Amino acid sequence: MDDAPLTPAHWKLFAVLVIALIVDVMKPATLGFIIPGVMAEYGLSKATVALLPLVALTGTVIGSIVWGLLGDLIGRRASILLAAMMFIGTSICGAMPTFMGNIVMCFLMGISTGGLLPIAFALLVETVPVRQRGGLIVLLGGIGTVGGYLTASGVAWGLVNFGFLLWLPSNLRELGLSPAAAQTLLAKSALIAFPGAILAAWLYQRWSSKNSLVLFTLLTATALFGFTFLESGIENADGVLTALVVTLLISSSGVIAMLIPYGAEIYPVSVRSTGTGLVAGSSKLGGIVGVGVGLAALAPGLSMAAVIVAIPVMLSALVLARRSIETRGRGLEDIAPRPPALPQTDE
Repeated sequence: MDDAPLTPAHWKLFAVLVIALIVDVMKPATLGFIIPGVMAEYGLSKATVALLPLVALTGTVIGSIVWGLLGDLIGRRASILLAAMMFIGTSICGAMPTFMGNIVMCFLMGISTGGLLPIAFALLVETVPVRQRGGLIVLLGGIGTVGGYLTASGVAWGLVNFGFLLWLPSNLRELGLSPAAAQTLLAKSALIAFPGAILAAWLYQRWSSKNSLVLFTLLTATALFGFTFLESGIENADGVLTALVVTLLISSSGVIAMLIPYGAEIYPVSVRSTGTGLVAGSSKLGGIVGVGVGLAALAPGLSMAAVIVAIPVMLSALVLARRSIETRGRGLEDIAPRPPALPQTDE
């Protein structure tokens, strides 16, 4: 299969999985844009409304792990269909008349959307020929991640993608930007950052999977440190702010786009879906921490939050540089060979 050419069937699968991934990313990203409206509609404080993204992110972590296990137990196709059906059934969450009803349905939807991610990458990794595998799976992750955020911003990974970025719309408003200006800035930045998905895919496929991960992680940390200089006089720094948001979206979405496919490549086939689910779930644990801090009304300002998030990101870049392995151009059996079969006996 590694020597086979790409066929229309591959591209159809790719298109379907892009939609699934956009849905997965759009769900938590949307929460950052609707929080002000939820506060106004239900008359709740910011700390109370933080329950909504908390349960949603918790659901996605649980869903990634559970559906990862199911992907290895009952197969990739059956698992992703089950997750999609559950998502359709819980899409009524936005019509709940009470805040608690919204929380329950949001949790269940989080479980279903979290399940789409590991299965999508495991399925694509196992069907795409080795020569195109790296670029195509990272392109899937990049388009899905930036596309999901772009979709969410027209509606209205870890600490960065689901923690720092989740509260960015609200923080920008508190720093002096009007709701319309904050929404326009983020939507414009996401649109500008969209080609970054192609860059991440090209580097991962043509240069190095390991070094591309390190590069985009360092770029994420640099962008976060840049936010520490903007808390005062932000209304006069539109150009710098846009550049930082664009850089953060490109780098953080690039890391997410590469991290989960990288996990799918390095796990052996028998536990590939489970391992990918653990990677996907772990990438959102930081978001749970970030939202939990907001729930406890302990959320720091934009500058301090940027520093707090940037430090572990920088450390992760060092770990990747020292411990990760190169997967570019290598077959899945070469990266993670099957364990040797047990010897046959007459019994």
